Amino acid sequence: MRLLGGSGEDVLIGNARIINKDGIDITESMLYGAKKALQICLTNGISKAYLQSRSPTCGCGKIYDGSFTNVLKSGNGIFTALLIQNSIDVIEVE
Repeated sequence: MRLLGGSGEDVLIGNARIINKDGIDITESMLYGAKKALQICLTNGISKAYLQSRSPTCGCGKIYDGSFTNVLKSGNGIFTALLIQNSIDVIEVE
């Protein structure tokens, strides 16, 4: 899958989309999953998350640029963006 049009923060405000390898827009499904995971974190008092870079969902600090050429760009995935918006510290583990 790839994040087109920006970063996770851009997806959250409706300015970017997540597209799967077949070209199908899966943004709403990915947002649903990220919001469910966020709810679990909030319910359980999670204050810190350790995530890796690259993924359009959990990427922290750097995400793939969407070209399927392994090129990275600065930014966060949608789950990481949600965590940060909800005052959960996100630490990149690489």
